[in-house]
Amino acid sequence: MPDINQKRLDQMIENAMSYEQSIPPEGFNPWAKKFKYLISKPIITSIAFASFVFLIIFQLPTQRPTFAEDVDEIYDLVMFEIFDDV
Repeated sequence: MPDINQKRLDQMIENAMSYEQSIPPEGFNPWAKKFKYLISKPIITSIAFASFVFLIIFQLPTQRPTFAEDVDEIYDLVMFEIFDDV
């Protein structure tokens, strides 16, 4: 009986020594794996795409660039100068 246990123990040690563990790449974070898993789900991807489209269609056109405000201010100043000259 002890010979069987010794053989089994030797076999387990041999299997453990021959087992190759994969080493994660340099800089790989555990949260990146979770994020990749989350993005791979189609429902999450669909929600993200719909949110992006919503942002592009409804939010961005309502924002007025700063140079447009400057142009309006310059236009007002020029018009006041023209009216003052008349």
